[in-house]
Amino acid sequence: MDSVDPCIFALYISLLLSASLGGLENVRKTATAFISSVYVGYLLFGALLKTVLNLASAPWWVFSVALLVYAIAMLIYSLLESGEEVLNPTLCREDRVVCKLVKRFKLDAIDPNKHGATGVALLGLVASFTLFPCSAQLYVLFNIVTKNLGFATWIPLACLYTAFFVLPLILISLAVVKLMKVSIVYSYALSKQRIVKIAASVMMIAIAVYLLLTAPSHVH
Repeated sequence: MDSVDPCIFALYISLLLSASLGGLENVRKTATAFISSVYVGYLLFGALLKTVLNLASAPWWVFSVALLVYAIAMLIYSLLESGEEVLNPTLCREDRVVCKLVKRFKLDAIDPNKHGATGVALLGLVASFTLFPCSAQLYVLFNIVTKNLGFATWIPLACLYTAFFVLPLILISLAVVKLMKVSIVYSYALSKQRIVKIAASVMMIAIAVYLLLTAPSHVH
């Protein structure tokens, strides 16, 4: 749920289509560089989130209330957001925050044929701290739920979380390498995006309420 964002898909698909001009091997190198750097970058972003939460000394119920408010706000935003589908799989809608960031940081200017795997890897790292956090509501939830765990326990859980996070990118890469129609994969994910975001917000609300009701047992 965390990783379903049409603008990210649009950026990544454009990257792969550009790389395809250099052949399938170039597509594989581009996909590997981008996904690997996103994996590492998003894991580091999670570690940063956890560090900030660990430094916070507020009672557990404060985190629960903040999470609940955040979830309700995201639910309202998802319900009000236009459900209009984008037919062009390489188009990033200008009214989306992520797409505005793509333009502002000129991330769509990276050419894998010109900048190589190094440029693509840097793009993945930058995206991990600028674009992907825009839809990281469940990552925040994950880090609040695991707040009391030490880093030794948190790391394998975060690695598993991040593996699921990059799964859509892996599936898109396989679709391109196997010469399947990218538009089919993209359109399906896009058509389900609103439902996924609403489901994610509802899940956050349910867990936030549960944490709030059990807050006395978690107060430090």
